[in-house]
Amino acid sequence: MRSFRLLLLGILALAVLPRLGALRGEFWFDEIWSWEFARAAASPWQVIAGAQQHHDNNHKLNTLFLWFYPAGADWCWYRLHSFVAGLATVAAAALIARRRGRAEAVFAALLFAANYWLVLCSTEARGYALAVCFALLALYALQEYLGHGRRRMLVLFWLSAMLGFSAHLTFLHCYLALGLWSVYHGARRRLPPRAELRQLLACHLVPCLFVAVLYVVDIRRMQLGGAPPAPTPLVLGRLLSLGLGVSPSPAGTLAAVAVAALALGFGLRLLARDDQQVWLFFAAVILGSPALFLLAKPAYLFERYFLISFIFFLLLLSYVLGALWRGSRWGAVAAVVLASGFAGGGIGQIAAFARGGRGHFLDALTYIDRQSPPGEVSVCGDYDFRVRKFYRFYVPYLGAGERFTYREQEMLPERGADWLLVHVLDDRHPPPRVYDARDNAYEHVQEFPAAAFGGWSWHVYRNAEPRP
Repeated sequence: MRSFRLLLLGILALAVLPRLGALRGEFWFDEIWSWEFARAAASPWQVIAGAQQHHDNNHKLNTLFLWFYPAGADWCWYRLHSFVAGLATVAAAALIARRRGRAEAVFAALLFAANYWLVLCSTEARGYALAVCFALLALYALQEYLGHGRRRMLVLFWLSAMLGFSAHLTFLHCYLALGLWSVYHGARRRLPPRAELRQLLACHLVPCLFVAVLYVVDIRRMQLGGAPPAPTPLVLGRLLSLGLGVSPSPAGTLAAVAVAALALGFGLRLLARDDQQVWLFFAAVILGSPALFLLAKPAYLFERYFLISFIFFLLLLSYVLGALWRGSRWGAVAAVVLASGFAGGGIGQIAAFARGGRGHFLDALTYIDRQSPPGEVSVCGDYDFRVRKFYRFYVPYLGAGERFTYREQEMLPERGADWLLVHVLDDRHPPPRVYDARDNAYEHVQEFPAAAFGGWSWHVYRNAEPRP
């Protein structure tokens, strides 16, 4: 038992390292947008119900944390709650998997500690890391309550569900599956109808009332932010390939899909033998709820929208690896090789991400500051809505706010700005010369690339006819 605990503590320490490496990276656009929602709220209640706060980028629980942090703090502090939630997620996954055995707990901790998506969301000021953590806690608490009738576990389930919805609405993937499983669990016990109804009300009345209030106060008024369109196969392929530690190339994606399909089939068959019949929950959260979401044809699609479903796939994968470990000697070798491959691939992706980061806007501003003559420096961007947000957030960190002036495209002087900033999502290089709204020319002088799948790459252009 002691060696088992030490091993889990070692894996938890391993989880700290890649997250610390990615924690220092600059904010990306959605983090800055969330920070703006927090700064615009006069009180915590306004974060939830303010007239300008009804937006899908305002993840309520995350924004509340940002509201309490002082303005101008080192941006690492703005990510502290996600960092803590990310580590708690590793511990929660091991705790749930421990119900099946020590091997499952170790494999779950390893898979969660070194996963690219989980490191990514636990090192940013957004609501996904919190939602993932509360989804795991909700499953653990409901299993304990339905299995042993512990009242404190019922309270923990209520809190996990309410905080999960407050963290991000994709928590719905987990809650729908838990609701379906709890109904099925009661039906299999052949309880009298009234007893079954009392149990369902005990489990779900409080969370459902909370969601109803949240809908009236916020969700029904919610606005959606824009995003570049992405095909569903591309999004799901990247989710699986990066999540399993392989390259998101066509061959890597095909291999990831094949491995995921085999693990899912084997895992559900494995769980079908359990008394609690928890296989239904896993089938619903991994397949059923995402399928319903896609059938609704959402306006925008991101890998993160399926993160809740993916973490339960990782948990199911740890059950498969545990079964292989105990099945035979060759099965144990296969389990170790597979787990090492998943973890090693994830660490490699995390290292590449930490090197490239989510973008280097502050570095671009620092470059402009050093390359400019004394006096006022005017900057413009290729898309004011985004560039202006980056500018407002990062200029105070540069310590030269009085020196810089941002010029919107519609209000440029006749000769234009001194510098123009262009941002792109991929590694394609913009042309060597670009023009502003007044047809002034700018020459490309420097670039600040981001990670392949991390954020915006920034390109710096200097006015071709600088001011005297």
